[in-house]
Amino acid sequence: MRPHSCVVRFAILFVISALGSSRAQATEDSLKVRLVYSRVGDTRDCSDEEVLRSAVGARLGFDPFASSASTTIDVRVERRNRQLMSVVRVLEGSQPPLVRTLTSEGKDCAELSEAMALAVALAIDPLATGPRPRSLAVPASPPPPSVAPKDAPAPPPPRPEVEPNPRWHFQLSALGALGSEPGPSAGLALGSGLRFSAFSLLLEARADLPGSLLVDSARVEASLLVAGLLPCLQVGVFRGCVVMQAGVLRAQAQGLNDAKRLVFPHLAVGARLGLEWPAVGRWALVTSLDVAAPLIRATLKVSEAPVWSSLPVSGALAVGALIRL
Repeated sequence: MRPHSCVVRFAILFVISALGSSRAQATEDSLKVRLVYSRVGDTRDCSDEEVLRSAVGARLGFDPFASSASTTIDVRVERRNRQLMSVVRVLEGSQPPLVRTLTSEGKDCAELSEAMALAVALAIDPLATGPRPRSLAVPASPPPPSVAPKDAPAPPPPRPEVEPNPRWHFQLSALGALGSEPGPSAGLALGSGLRFSAFSLLLEARADLPGSLLVDSARVEASLLVAGLLPCLQVGVFRGCVVMQAGVLRAQAQGLNDAKRLVFPHLAVGARLGLEWPAVGRWALVTSLDVAAPLIRATLKVSEAPVWSSLPVSGALAVGALIRL
């Protein structure tokens, strides 16, 4: 064989190898995605972001993640109703997101972590069914989105995320009130409700200590005892409610010879703005501010002279704890 012939053949093989490597690199670049990973609540035993990235890269044979990629894969892990749940969403431009929900009944997150890595790898490359060497990591060109390979499961169709069954919750709060009694007052509120996704319905009982007012040598005091119905809307950690109250205002005077105990009906409507932190898990800290207007205004008199009337608007600031069942 002539020397120049060997040189030519070596050059041809070098060019073919370089082209193959460039083509594989271009294909890998086309499969780059941006990863957004979050663990919510009691899920510390689940894989962290670095472990998930490594597991996906091992299945694909290359690192598919880049912060500048146009396609985003959002992975969220949380525990709901004593069940581990992972939601994997693929977001690409203005197209409807592809959503896949993974669940595990066990307390150990190892099984769910492995399923997450496989789901993310399949979302990037439907041929990624297991760990492969780098030379077999990607096909020559990605398959059309509408056609699934025969040896891999088809991606699930877009579907909305489904919340778990309605959950009961109870809350106990200490409050300070102003405007509903003759003077500032403190009280307790106990509530129980049912939550449907972002909507909840709360039934609440509230009892205030007497608020008092000095009139000459006498003391006039009144206390509120009401029940409330509150339909609420939850957005993240924020909660907005419509407040509807019905009950009684009990009043009396001390230091008067002809003092009487009086009971007035109490009806009021208003609004509540609250904060529930954290928004997931069994326990949460709750704070709220109520503003209500009485539909029936009470008036207290001493010697037929009015000394106090219900204000047009009253307020209550509460802090407490909530538990979800």
